[in-house]
Amino acid sequence: MNHTQFKYIDIKIRLQQSSKIFLDVLDNLDLNSCNAKVDPIDSLVIAYKHIENLYASKKSWTKNINFIIGDDLTTDNYEINNLSNLINQLHIGLNFIKMSDHENLFIDRLSPYIENTTTDTLDHQLDQLKKPHPSSSKSAAQSSRFNISDEISIKVKYQKAVGKATKLPLKSLRADNNSKVSTSQVHRLGDSKVDSHNLIRAYHYGSILVPRPDESEGGFVEFTSEAGIDFLSTFPASTFKRDMVIGEPSFIYADQSDGSSGLALSSFINALDKNGLIALVRYARTKDEKPYLGLCLPIINGQTEYLQYLRIPFADQMRNYSFPSLERVVTKSGEPLQNHKYLPTDKMCLAMDNFVNSMDLHDTDDKRTWFDINTSYTPAHHRIYQAVIHGASTGSIIKDELQDAHPELKKYLEPPSFAQKRSIDALENCKNEFNLTKPTPKAKYHRRHSKEDVREAQEINIDDLLGGKPTTSPRPVDKTIEGDAKKGTDGAFTPDQVWQTLNNLDDPEEVYEIMSASIRETLGKHTTDNHHPLKVGLQHLRDFATKNNIAEDYNELIREVKEDTQFWSFLRENEGEKLSLITSGEDEHGTSEVTSSQSRNFMRE
Repeated sequence: MNHTQFKYIDIKIRLQQSSKIFLDVLDNLDLNSCNAKVDPIDSLVIAYKHIENLYASKKSWTKNINFIIGDDLTTDNYEINNLSNLINQLHIGLNFIKMSDHENLFIDRLSPYIENTTTDTLDHQLDQLKKPHPSSSKSAAQSSRFNISDEISIKVKYQKAVGKATKLPLKSLRADNNSKVSTSQVHRLGDSKVDSHNLIRAYHYGSILVPRPDESEGGFVEFTSEAGIDFLSTFPASTFKRDMVIGEPSFIYADQSDGSSGLALSSFINALDKNGLIALVRYARTKDEKPYLGLCLPIINGQTEYLQYLRIPFADQMRNYSFPSLERVVTKSGEPLQNHKYLPTDKMCLAMDNFVNSMDLHDTDDKRTWFDINTSYTPAHHRIYQAVIHGASTGSIIKDELQDAHPELKKYLEPPSFAQKRSIDALENCKNEFNLTKPTPKAKYHRRHSKEDVREAQEINIDDLLGGKPTTSPRPVDKTIEGDAKKGTDGAFTPDQVWQTLNNLDDPEEVYEIMSASIRETLGKHTTDNHHPLKVGLQHLRDFATKNNIAEDYNELIREVKEDTQFWSFLRENEGEKLSLITSGEDEHGTSEVTSSQSRNFMRE
């Protein structure tokens, strides 16, 4: 230990940021063996000298000392007046943190001499640490040019309006292997290795690879564009559709270093605003980068004027959906129906209007303002922050269990309580008008047939089912299959042909038994001519299984199919990934327990 000039202080650490040495000293402190009388003024002197040595010349900086002190400590030092004068000269704020709400003699004696003081308890300060503290994300301003015509080019700045929330920068303190790891790409053609310089780039066109030679080789020339923002035309602001916007909004404002650019852009913004127009522009961040189309909306907020840039999609990015009307039902011939079980009545519409209005917050006074975007935090990110602060303040996350998420994180994940209370009557009215009842929990599906029972389905004769002499109970069959369908190489019907005959069957298990028997029978013939019909039949059965609660049966069947290595190789080479195990996300009845990664690995193994 290094002895200091202070009577009761044995260790002095140069403290500017938390370091491993400082944390080790704190962890190894044994206060039970310290019987000396402690004078808190010594710690305050160290804090003052640290600020004096490093930050005395920083006149504009805010300087504070957070002073944690026990309730039973006091001082006999008569130099307290001199120390308080020095603290005041550097405009240092002194934040006293007590161990409890009881009276503290040291604080009572010192605080009258300090110009800027606050007093709080340690428990309250720890609670404050657990609260979410958002750090506003900043976007770097990019210089660009706003080209109105060939003669008019305005210097502008382009900056994103919102940013992606980032997680805490956590560091790994321990690793299982400290050896360096390097990666490299290895290309193989069969079993032989191919050098990278012998490879050429290519595009997929269906199942065909189209070579893409570089421009230097006399081949492909990419689309080029000039950097900047080019004004194309204007549209009435009333034609703007918010659902046509993609990507993040951005700001376009004049370069402050060029006064003429500021005047030119201001006149352009005011012209758009005065005439109720928005501008269509082409934007490319750098030279030869792919260009985008966007809209520029004029924004005038007091003395602030800028353009809000919103990127819009090209035709290739459009998705057109057809949403049927909820208040108009028509027949196949196009005639509207006046009465239908899916048509809402006037009472239903009125009940829903009352419920929506009861949840409206626009009429709340200032004291009951509920939503403020400046106090909405990313729950997942700040939960990690809360866990880190908890571990740092308690010293052990094993002994001291992490508390529930802070209420501020969950505030906007639930509707406001006052609006819920206000909507109780309207909600009950909706339940009565719509005749809503609590749904009966659906029992989890269990297969009624064991694995042995499913295998017995192999004995079913497919030819008998499709028009021959039936050995089991007769079943209606489409007779046109016999004459029109193309049979397999041995005259038997293939799985894709069998599927066409099952349109009238309502029992999913019966459909599965017939299709699985056909697939097993065709698979046992080991002929490559049947590989494509097998694949088509499996695709039909998989689509059917995801919707009819037989996903587990299909997964069991595809595991059997995998044992045929010849057919399995055919699937892997011909986009057979779509026939893999049905995952829990695909199964509409939730019986499958297969994850997406398990399904992908199943085809690759």
